[in-house]
Amino acid sequence: MNPDTKLRQQIEKRTPPAPSTSAAALDICISADILDLHVESFSFQRTLGYNPAVEHSQHFMGGFLYGHADLPRLRLGGIKGATWVLTGNPLRPAEDRLDALRRLLNSMRKTFADSSVPVRWVNTSKQYHEARKAGQHAAFWGVQGAHLFPPDPGCLEEFAPELQRITLVHMTESLWGASSTPNPLRPFRNILRGSNKSSDPNSKDILGPSAPPFIEEMNRLKVGVDLAHLHPAAFQAALNFISSGCPPLVSHTGLKSIYPHFRNISDQQVKLIADKGGLIGIMYHSLYLGDGLFKGRLETLVRHIAHGVRLVGAKFIGLGSDWDGLICAPRDFRTAAEFPVLVQALLEEIGEDDTLQVIGRSNLAYIDRLKGLSA
Repeated sequence: MNPDTKLRQQIEKRTPPAPSTSAAALDICISADILDLHVESFSFQRTLGYNPAVEHSQHFMGGFLYGHADLPRLRLGGIKGATWVLTGNPLRPAEDRLDALRRLLNSMRKTFADSSVPVRWVNTSKQYHEARKAGQHAAFWGVQGAHLFPPDPGCLEEFAPELQRITLVHMTESLWGASSTPNPLRPFRNILRGSNKSSDPNSKDILGPSAPPFIEEMNRLKVGVDLAHLHPAAFQAALNFISSGCPPLVSHTGLKSIYPHFRNISDQQVKLIADKGGLIGIMYHSLYLGDGLFKGRLETLVRHIAHGVRLVGAKFIGLGSDWDGLICAPRDFRTAAEFPVLVQALLEEIGEDDTLQVIGRSNLAYIDRLKGLSA
């Protein structure tokens, strides 16, 4: 049976459309390329035993913090591929990091191998299309926080053939740079690194000494440099080290023009990424989008997406949900199985062509640019 035919049967059987969801939206979910730039569900398997390979009903917290996504519900929503992110302990000693990363990666692969949804690990658009044709979920993988590695960029060679991207920093300061998360100790970071000089909180050394050699090696290996979570000054500094043949991305963010928040990026930053042929993934966390933890609305998420599309064009805007990454999803779009409601809202706001770009085509085109397969 054709994979799309099988998917149609599953969606129609398991997820009857909401009254506001059109047949066109459901058809797109069945037939279109749909990818997510940032799914963090594996983190909750490690901490709470939440297995992303098996289907979960919506838990009692109603999509608050976790319970958003798993492989079966991603399939029910029509999502054909995703970047599955490994996040690690920033305090782990450098000499232990590679072994810890290998264990995490092997554990995630083993978990997915036991899923009822067949999975293929991929790192190119060609591999994605092969997986989709075979009826498999196309799983890319990424690292959130370069502190999962020791500071020697030579260690990247081992992982590069399958590693899609590295988010340079997460929520804390590291040798790779300063996070956008407010930190009262930031002016003293040089002292904390062993220098007797305090720091200008906006100086370029906020990028961190390990970032430039890592970025240069990532450029060589065609591993995406993800600038999500970076302090604005570090963001600007990092762009100076990214080669023209390796476009950067911001995997999961909101837009400051819609809601000013430290986790969101400015219109200028959006344009800088687009000018380099990169990609911006819009996240689903209601607190960062502007609605508050328990008041999230799909309408607000769509406003962020539509603003990005109108600012730089749909081919530079994608989706980076941050599902199961301690987010509070919109109350009218809580889980992956409800993805058709987002497609419907996008069709109404930005039209079919731009919707198809945002939900998947832009992601695949970015991967081709990163791997040097297209202009």
